[in-house]
Amino acid sequence: WVIRPGIEPGDWICPKCDHNVFSSRVRCPKCGQHKRGDDDIYTSEHGRIDPDIRELCDAFYIEERHVEKLNDLMRDRHDTWNEDLAKLKTIMEEARSPAGMLVVKMKEIEDGTFVAVNKDKRMDHLRDKFKLDKIAETRLRDILSRCSEEKKEEYYYDLEQHFECSGKPSATAMMLIRKLANGEPLGKPGKPGKGSFLDREKKGDR
Repeated sequence: WVIRPGIEPGDWICPKCDHNVFSSRVRCPKCGQHKRGDDDIYTSEHGRIDPDIRELCDAFYIEERHVEKLNDLMRDRHDTWNEDLAKLKTIMEEARSPAGMLVVKMKEIEDGTFVAVNKDKRMDHLRDKFKLDKIAETRLRDILSRCSEEKKEEYYYDLEQHFECSGKPSATAMMLIRKLANGEPLGKPGKPGKGSFLDREKKGDR
C-alpha cells in the first residue's frame, strides 16, 4: 500500500480520475465523482475499505480516520475476521461511546491483546462444572483472555475454589469481575453455602 504525501486522515482518492480530495468533500471537484464510486465503495489513502468494516463503522457513525485505521489493523486478521468484527459490534453496542470504545479496542489489536473468543479449556471446565449463565461466562472469558498466563493460572484456580463454595456461581462470578479486571487477588472463599457444589458433594448429590 502506497500512502501519498500530503494526504491527511479522511482525505480520499477519486476512484474515477485519481485526484486527491479533501475529507470535507463527498464529490471530486475535478470530475464530480462521488467518493464511494459507482459500487458504493471508495478508496482512501489506506486502500479499499472492506465492506464489512464499512458496515460496522457506519452503524455507529464512526469517524473516517478510525474507519481507515480499523481497516489497516484488520488486514492481517483474516483467520479471526468474523469473530473479531462480531466481538467489536457487541462491545460497541454496550458502550456509552461506541467510537471511544473502538479506539480502546484498536489499541488492544495493535498491542496483540485483543481476543474475540477465549477458547481456553479451563473456562469451558468452569462453565460446565458450575453451569454458569451466558453473561457470567462471557464476562469471565473477556477478562481472563487479557491476563498473562501466570495470572490465568492463579485466577482459574481461585475461581474454582470460590464457585465450589457458592450456591449461585454465576452471581459470584459477577461479584468478582471488578477484582479480576483490576488484577487484584480474589482472596479466600467463604464457607460452603447451601446448594453449593461442596454442599451437594457432602450430601452425595452432585
